[in-house]
Amino acid sequence: MVPPAVPTAIPIVGPATGPAAIPTAGIAPEHAADPGTGPPRDYATACRALAHAVGVAAGMRAGDSVLSLACGAGEELPLWAEAFGAASVMGLERAPALAAQARRRSEAAHASCDIEVHCADASRLAQLIGGRFDRIGCVDGLYPLGARAPLLRAARTRLFA
Repeated sequence: MVPPAVPTAIPIVGPATGPAAIPTAGIAPEHAADPGTGPPRDYATACRALAHAVGVAAGMRAGDSVLSLACGAGEELPLWAEAFGAASVMGLERAPALAAQARRRSEAAHASCDIEVHCADASRLAQLIGGRFDRIGCVDGLYPLGARAPLLRAARTRLFA
């Protein structure tokens, strides 16, 4: 069963923990929302909060191997490594410029685990990736990949049992 989605973010697979509120813990007060009024005040903080919410919804935890589908510029990759203690993180992004940006961002983050970024189309997941993952997530990038059902089936084949 695919877990419930966080609005605009889809935790592809992992234990269902239900919809998660966008967390603001650890966000500098000048960027956090006014108490009780809603989302963070700036785009970068909102992006980090959304990526964190996907990790929570997917049940990410220390020691997990994590795959991000359509990772874009890779903002979530070092966040998932640090915030959840992932043992390894891999991102797939089909746009070469974005994949290069994700690699640079991951290298600059000096994360506690290896982060790999591959320039590849996630819709061809079954043919591209031979490894297995504890969690597979996607932060606001699934819509351009076409039909979701085949992608979700392929993603499930890449999960540890």
